[in-house]
Amino acid sequence: MKKTLAKRAWINVMELLVAEEIERQLGQLAARKASFFKPEEVMTYALNRLAPLYASSARGLEMQESRARQEFAEPVRVAVRQGIAAVERDPLRHSTPIEIPEDENAQRALRVLQSILQNPSLDWDNLPTAVETALNDASQGKVSWRPRSLGRPGGDFDLSTGRRIRSRS
Repeated sequence: MKKTLAKRAWINVMELLVAEEIERQLGQLAARKASFFKPEEVMTYALNRLAPLYASSARGLEMQESRARQEFAEPVRVAVRQGIAAVERDPLRHSTPIEIPEDENAQRALRVLQSILQNPSLDWDNLPTAVETALNDASQGKVSWRPRSLGRPGGDFDLSTGRRIRSRS
Protein backbone atom coordinates (compact mmCIF):
# COMPACT_ATOMS: atom_id res chain seq x y z
CA MET A 1 0.00 0.00 0.00
CA LYS A 2 2.84 2.42 0.82
CA LYS A 3 4.22 2.06 -2.71
CA THR A 4 0.80 2.84 -4.16
CA LEU A 5 0.53 6.01 -2.10
CA ALA A 6 4.00 7.17 -3.11
CA LYS A 7 3.08 6.93 -6.79
CA ARG A 8 -0.53 8.02 -6.47
CA ALA A 9 -2.48 9.26 -9.45
CA TRP A 10 -5.01 11.35 -7.57
CA ILE A 11 -5.00 14.63 -5.74
CA ASN A 12 -7.11 16.27 -3.07
CA VAL A 13 -7.88 19.70 -4.55
CA MET A 14 -8.53 21.06 -1.06
CA GLU A 15 -4.81 20.63 -0.34
CA LEU A 16 -4.05 23.13 -3.11
CA LEU A 17 -6.59 25.67 -1.88
CA VAL A 18 -5.56 25.33 1.76
CA ALA A 19 -1.86 25.71 0.84
CA GLU A 20 -2.65 28.91 -1.10
CA GLU A 21 -4.71 30.29 1.77
CA ILE A 22 -2.03 29.46 4.34
CA GLU A 23 0.54 31.29 2.22
CA ARG A 24 -1.81 34.27 1.88
CA GLN A 25 -2.68 34.49 5.59
CA LEU A 26 0.85 33.89 6.87
CA GLY A 27 2.05 36.47 4.33
CA GLN A 28 -0.15 39.05 6.04
CA LEU A 29 1.49 38.41 9.42
CA ALA A 30 4.67 40.14 10.50
CA ALA A 31 7.66 38.13 9.22
CA ARG A 32 8.90 37.43 12.74
CA LYS A 33 5.50 36.14 13.88
CA ALA A 34 4.95 34.07 10.71
CA SER A 35 8.29 32.31 11.26
CA PHE A 36 6.91 30.67 14.42
CA PHE A 37 4.25 28.77 12.49
CA LYS A 38 4.74 25.38 10.93
CA PRO A 39 2.64 25.49 7.76
CA GLU A 40 2.24 21.70 7.82
CA GLU A 41 0.51 21.91 11.22
CA VAL A 42 -1.86 24.62 10.00
CA MET A 43 -2.44 22.54 6.85
CA THR A 44 -3.39 19.37 8.71
CA TYR A 45 -5.59 21.29 11.14
CA ALA A 46 -7.50 22.95 8.28
CA LEU A 47 -7.74 19.84 6.09
CA ASN A 48 -9.16 17.83 8.98
CA ARG A 49 -12.04 20.31 9.11
CA LEU A 50 -12.83 20.38 5.38
CA ALA A 51 -14.39 17.86 3.03
CA PRO A 52 -11.92 16.37 0.55
CA LEU A 53 -12.36 16.93 -3.19
CA TYR A 54 -10.38 14.33 -5.11
CA ALA A 55 -9.52 14.30 -8.79
CA SER A 56 -7.72 11.70 -10.88
CA SER A 57 -7.70 13.38 -14.29
CA ALA A 58 -6.80 16.80 -15.66
CA ARG A 59 -10.47 17.51 -16.44
CA GLY A 60 -11.55 16.32 -12.99
CA LEU A 61 -8.89 18.52 -11.42
CA GLU A 62 -10.20 21.56 -13.31
CA MET A 63 -13.78 20.82 -12.32
CA GLN A 64 -13.01 20.16 -8.66
CA GLU A 65 -10.79 23.23 -8.40
CA SER A 66 -13.49 25.42 -9.93
CA ARG A 67 -16.10 23.94 -7.58
CA ALA A 68 -13.81 24.35 -4.57
CA ARG A 69 -13.07 28.00 -5.34
CA GLN A 70 -16.78 28.77 -5.77
CA GLU A 71 -18.28 26.75 -2.93
CA PHE A 72 -15.53 26.42 -0.36
CA ALA A 73 -13.50 29.64 -0.44
CA GLU A 74 -14.98 30.91 2.83
CA PRO A 75 -14.79 27.58 4.72
CA VAL A 76 -11.13 27.29 3.62
CA ARG A 77 -10.40 30.82 4.89
CA VAL A 78 -12.07 30.06 8.22
CA ALA A 79 -10.36 26.66 8.65
CA VAL A 80 -6.93 28.19 7.96
CA ARG A 81 -7.60 31.09 10.34
CA GLN A 82 -8.63 28.59 13.03
CA GLY A 83 -5.55 26.48 12.28
CA ILE A 84 -3.25 29.47 12.72
CA ALA A 85 -5.01 30.33 15.99
CA ALA A 86 -4.75 26.73 17.24
CA VAL A 87 -1.05 26.45 16.44
CA GLU A 88 -0.42 29.93 17.87
CA ARG A 89 -2.05 29.02 21.20
CA ASP A 90 0.49 26.27 21.75
CA PRO A 91 3.85 27.66 20.54
CA LEU A 92 5.89 25.36 22.81
CA ARG A 93 4.30 22.22 21.42
CA HIS A 94 6.95 20.00 19.94
CA SER A 95 6.08 17.83 16.99
CA THR A 96 8.21 15.58 14.86
CA PRO A 97 7.24 15.78 11.20
CA ILE A 98 6.50 12.56 9.33
CA GLU A 99 9.50 11.60 7.24
CA ILE A 100 8.65 10.38 3.77
CA PRO A 101 11.41 8.17 2.41
CA GLU A 102 12.85 9.31 -0.89
CA ASP A 103 12.52 6.94 -3.81
CA GLU A 104 16.01 5.56 -4.52
CA ASN A 105 15.51 5.60 -8.30
CA ALA A 106 14.22 9.17 -8.20
CA GLN A 107 17.28 10.32 -6.24
CA ARG A 108 19.57 8.49 -8.65
CA ALA A 109 17.86 10.23 -11.59
CA LEU A 110 18.19 13.60 -9.83
CA ARG A 111 21.95 13.05 -9.35
CA VAL A 112 22.31 12.29 -13.06
CA LEU A 113 20.35 15.42 -13.98
CA GLN A 114 22.53 17.48 -11.63
CA SER A 115 25.53 16.25 -13.60
CA ILE A 116 24.00 16.73 -17.06
CA LEU A 117 22.68 20.21 -16.25
CA GLN A 118 25.89 21.06 -14.37
CA ASN A 119 23.90 22.21 -11.38
CA PRO A 120 24.74 20.52 -8.05
CA SER A 121 22.03 22.50 -6.25
CA LEU A 122 19.31 21.08 -8.53
CA ASP A 123 16.39 19.58 -6.62
CA TRP A 124 12.86 18.43 -7.47
CA ASP A 125 11.45 21.90 -6.81
CA ASN A 126 13.72 23.77 -9.22
CA LEU A 127 14.11 20.97 -11.81
CA PRO A 128 11.33 22.14 -14.17
CA THR A 129 12.80 25.66 -14.31
CA ALA A 130 16.32 24.32 -14.89
CA VAL A 131 15.16 22.04 -17.72
CA GLU A 132 13.15 24.87 -19.29
CA THR A 133 16.20 27.15 -19.12
CA ALA A 134 18.43 24.49 -20.69
CA LEU A 135 15.90 23.90 -23.48
CA ASN A 136 15.53 27.64 -24.14
CA ASP A 137 19.31 28.05 -24.20
CA ALA A 138 19.65 25.09 -26.59
CA SER A 139 17.01 26.55 -28.92
CA GLN A 140 19.13 29.71 -29.12
CA GLY A 141 22.30 27.75 -29.84
CA LYS A 142 23.74 28.09 -26.32
CA VAL A 143 24.79 24.87 -24.64
CA SER A 144 24.14 25.13 -20.91
CA TRP A 145 24.30 21.42 -20.20
CA ARG A 146 26.74 18.59 -20.72
CA PRO A 147 25.63 15.69 -22.93
CA ARG A 148 26.28 12.35 -21.28
CA SER A 149 28.13 11.12 -24.34
CA LEU A 150 31.03 13.52 -23.83
CA GLY A 151 33.89 12.01 -21.91
CA ARG A 152 34.86 13.69 -18.68
CA PRO A 153 37.56 12.95 -16.16
CA GLY A 154 36.32 9.98 -14.20
CA GLY A 155 33.93 8.87 -16.95
CA ASP A 156 30.22 9.31 -17.58
CA PHE A 157 27.12 8.33 -15.66
CA ASP A 158 25.06 5.28 -16.42
CA LEU A 159 21.42 6.44 -16.22
CA SER A 160 20.19 2.98 -15.26
CA THR A 161 22.38 2.78 -12.16
CA GLY A 162 23.24 6.42 -11.45
CA ARG A 163 26.85 5.37 -11.09
CA ARG A 164 29.90 6.79 -12.79
CA ILE A 165 31.34 4.71 -15.64
CA ARG A 166 35.12 4.77 -15.75
CA SER A 167 36.48 5.59 -19.17
CA ARG A 168 38.58 2.89 -20.76
CA SER A 169 41.67 4.47 -22.24
